[in-house]
Amino acid sequence: MAAGILRFRLCDNGFDCEHCLLDAALRGEHAAPAEPGRSDDDLPPDRLYAAGHAWLQPRSGRTGVWRAGLDPFAASLLGDGLDLHLARPDRPLRRGQPLCEIRIGTGGLAIGAPVRGHLLRCNGRLRADPGLLLTDPYGHGWIAELVPDDPAEMHDLDSHPAAAARLAADRLRFRRAAAVALLAPLDPQDRPAPDRPRRTDLHDLLGPRAYLELLRDFIR
Repeated sequence: MAAGILRFRLCDNGFDCEHCLLDAALRGEHAAPAEPGRSDDDLPPDRLYAAGHAWLQPRSGRTGVWRAGLDPFAASLLGDGLDLHLARPDRPLRRGQPLCEIRIGTGGLAIGAPVRGHLLRCNGRLRADPGLLLTDPYGHGWIAELVPDDPAEMHDLDSHPAAAARLAADRLRFRRAAAVALLAPLDPQDRPAPDRPRRTDLHDLLGPRAYLELLRDFIR
């Protein structure tokens, strides 16, 4: 670090270690901004959580209908300027089948259904304002409403205590994975144009391809 060399890759951050994402990851600091006014650990107890950081919440007054979305940890990793494509509604869903796809760089990140069921509708507000997925993931940024086929599948999801423990583990795992990825050589195809303003966010430092692969290990 002091020499400014990471696996023969010269430091491109001006040796500013205090504001370096690799240093932050190694120090155990969060690599992505949290939602203002809310900690990632503030998981509402009125819903269930899947391993890929999706949640399901029963709809008040609509028996058997559940609303699905992403938790703030996952949402905070997506970045601004989302290109989001919602699934076609009113159709059967397999478990893991995409509720929506988010375009990042040259690839897509699919947000899968936590359980099998029937997709009733998607959140039309996200078409006009996809940023709601980032700014209000537990509220207006919900993704879809569905009716699960098999109530037994709901037992595979976690309630608040188990979900909070998994979230803490995934936050630590993400920091470590980001630190390792930052040590790898940058793909030549991901190098920014010389006239492009230099940024220091993790997406730009890793390049869109490597960042997308990192996210796919946590969000699904």
